Amino acid sequence: ILCMAGIADSYIFPHIFQKRLTPLHLAVLRGHRDLARMLLDAGADINAMVSHCADLNHGQSPLMHAVESSNADMVYFLIEVIRVGEERRVLSHKMTVN
Repeated sequence: ILCMAGIADSYIFPHIFQKRLTPLHLAVLRGHRDLARMLLDAGADINAMVSHCADLNHGQSPLMHAVESSNADMVYFLIEVIRVGEERRVLSHKMTVN
């Protein structure tokens, strides 16, 4: 699917596996907001961390990749997704407490 969408090619595939990139990370790195939205709607983890080494404690989230690639539109999009998700979590918690 990523190849058909023009997001991944034979050059990028080794990097996907070596760096443990998720499809969401790759969509963000390539600036494909619509695909990122589709992946998030399908349950992709916006907080998934990928690492250039074995220590996943030093990984990068999709938001961190968007910041590093200077893609302001993607940064704002991901922040909005995180904000809305947090609001839903708080509202859900309040409903279960009451």
